[in-house]
Amino acid sequence: MTKILLLLTFALCSRALQPMVTEHFTNTTVAMAPTGTDSCYTFTVDNESTDTLGEVTVSGATDYTDFYITGSGQYQKTLCYTAVSVTIAGVTVPYPNLANIPLPNGAWVKAGWQSPSLVEVVNETGQDTPAE
Repeated sequence: MTKILLLLTFALCSRALQPMVTEHFTNTTVAMAPTGTDSCYTFTVDNESTDTLGEVTVSGATDYTDFYITGSGQYQKTLCYTAVSVTIAGVTVPYPNLANIPLPNGAWVKAGWQSPSLVEVVNETGQDTPAE
């Protein structure tokens, strides 16, 4: 009787847990920035424009990291917090948005989040006002 009760309990618990486990993994997004203080990852600013962006700040809820971007290329740093926005030339772009940004030299760039750990910056020509 004890064996039957244990098997029945195991079977019921297994079936009750299965939808929770399946639901958890099917709602997980790949390539998300980690949360928590022990989870670090590489954050990349990919400047595909030919312009110097100067100081670029990646901000989290309680921390920030500065990059100094002098030209085209990929600039990487290790972050141990979830990035929520990037600021270029005084314009803050929250995740997951994009924006047209005027640079001090008169050029325009478009900055957009490609993932929670990658911001891409490209040349933007013919802009008169920032996108909203």
